[in-house]
Amino acid sequence: MMNRKIFACWIIIAVVSTLLGAGTRAYFSDTETSRGNYFQAGTLDLKLSHSSNGPWTDGVTGTWTLLNMLPGNETPIGRVYLKNFGSVVSSTLKITCNYTVTEETPQTESDIDPNTDQQQTSIQTKWQST
Repeated sequence: MMNRKIFACWIIIAVVSTLLGAGTRAYFSDTETSRGNYFQAGTLDLKLSHSSNGPWTDGVTGTWTLLNMLPGNETPIGRVYLKNFGSVVSSTLKITCNYTVTEETPQTESDIDPNTDQQQTSIQTKWQST
């Protein structure tokens, strides 16, 4: 008789555990359908040129040496053109420039503290996509 009670307890525990497990799974499960969506891959093929009319290549080099710059004077503009020949339309373009200010030695201008020179760079971009 004792074995029957133990067996019945194990059966009850198994049934209750199964019901709790199934109920928990049903409570934490959900399925949704989203229609009309698609993913598309493309290419980003950037080309550079010294002229807005080309020729377009994978790279150009440009060095602009500006002499006799004085405070308040306008600086000549150096240009490099960038064009996307790929299929991806981009809305962001990040450009990084390196530049150097070289003090003349010995100094002939009346610059009391050469460390107060301010380095400024202005970059304007015009994004063109085919």
